[in-house]
Amino acid sequence: DPTLEALATDPEKRKKYLSTQYEYVLEHYENILRAFDKYKD
Repeated sequence: DPTLEALATDPEKRKKYLSTQYEYVLEHYENILRAFDKYKD
């Protein structure tokens, strides 16, 4: 996979990619927690 190869060789791209993934996961997690709170009520 050329994208992964680029990430492996380019630390700047890797940083960007990881922070994007991280934000995505965080958002997803918050949504789950919110849904869970609604479900509890």
